[in-house]
Amino acid sequence: MQSEPEQRKPPEEPSDAQSKGWLDGLGERSSGVEKHVTPLTPSSADDNTGWKKAAVPIQFVLTVSVMAYLGYKLDQKMGWEFGGLVTLTLIGLIGSTYLLIKESLRQDARNEKQKQSRPKAQDASKPKDDSQSPPAK
Repeated sequence: MQSEPEQRKPPEEPSDAQSKGWLDGLGERSSGVEKHVTPLTPSSADDNTGWKKAAVPIQFVLTVSVMAYLGYKLDQKMGWEFGGLVTLTLIGLIGSTYLLIKESLRQDARNEKQKQSRPKAQDASKPKDDSQSPPAK
């Protein structure tokens, strides 16, 4: 009599960790980088393109230039020697400097807020667990 052949189960699909070679796993373990890290994308309000960065010095120069021109015209109209030119130029310089400092502080606060909201990466110099560290001598 013949016995029935054994029913074999189809081979199971290896899990994600098992499907990778030992070299891939070594790279993940030694780099200290988490497996699934979603990069932060800047929102449109925090977009730091070249035009936005170039706008601040252009605004500074244009403001001082317009104030100097207005001071020059004021001196011509009033018959002064250079009082209006100096006064309005200084007002333009002080106002533009104030706005420049205010904008840089706002950008620093925005960058600090983004830095705090990011997940903290594990220090690459420290091993994740003791099983992967070399034996102590």
